Amino acid sequence: MINPDDAVKRIPQELDSSNWVMEYDQTDIQVYSKSEASDSPVIGFRTVTTHFLPLITVFEFLKDVCGAMNKINHMFVKGEEFRDWSSELDPNGKVVRTSFRMPFPMTNREFLHGLHSHQLDETTGIVAYTPLEDNSIPVQKGYVRCPMYISGQRITKLESGALQVEFLMVYELGGKISTSVQDKWLKKSHVGAYIKEWRKLREYMFPPTFEEIDYPALTSLMKHSLEQNMHWQFRGKPKAGQVQIGRVPFCARNAVRTEITVQASLETVVDVIADQSLAFLPQWNKEFLSGDVLKVIEQTTTKKSW
Repeated sequence: MINPDDAVKRIPQELDSSNWVMEYDQTDIQVYSKSEASDSPVIGFRTVTTHFLPLITVFEFLKDVCGAMNKINHMFVKGEEFRDWSSELDPNGKVVRTSFRMPFPMTNREFLHGLHSHQLDETTGIVAYTPLEDNSIPVQKGYVRCPMYISGQRITKLESGALQVEFLMVYELGGKISTSVQDKWLKKSHVGAYIKEWRKLREYMFPPTFEEIDYPALTSLMKHSLEQNMHWQFRGKPKAGQVQIGRVPFCARNAVRTEITVQASLETVVDVIADQSLAFLPQWNKEFLSGDVLKVIEQTTTKKSW
């Protein structure tokens, strides 16, 4: 039996190995594959997404694998906790089972594993799925139990202010599906499933609530985004300035970058755009109808946060 703490330590090593192969690459999500991941006989997968949320918010969400899968995986049927499985790194570890529908004609699958988490430091958290064999928990009628290998997530706060989630998943489908059939004929469907599942995580968690916003991280993220999107495609022919449209990793829709030169001081521009935006919006936006301050988060003699 694998020690849960070893699973927690192994996940960063597996994610950081150099032989991952890119299968899908878009601004908002990347999916990689690797043979013999986590010392398995099958291809494993690494999915990477970026979010604008505090680390603790995403970490706590993913620690509850049953709740998380219920919200982001449309094939999820149910999740169960059977008993405690404490370890040195996670005294609150559990033995869990997650059950999923499979497309016809495949039989539904279940996963029995340990669930352990550990925050390595202020910038990194690990959620580990520890492989487990336990004959005292019978396989459900109408299901096949998938042999699992070390899997889980690493959640990392980046210097840009964004949060990166890496998902490592390695298992055999089992039943009448051989490992060679799984790797050769079902690889594409696995990639598609991970794209759909982890895009759903971003859609579910964005935008954050007032209470979840980390303002220093937001400042850093906006600076980084503006630097990265300088090369976006230009759109239209405005009378003044320029408009560019592109994608940022943490948003599900296209983003717009507008740049214009004005004859005014920095203080005046900030005052108009930030502190007095509701007063000036009717003057520059024909579609503006009304605006209200819903909540004052912070107010000083020089700055307001709404």
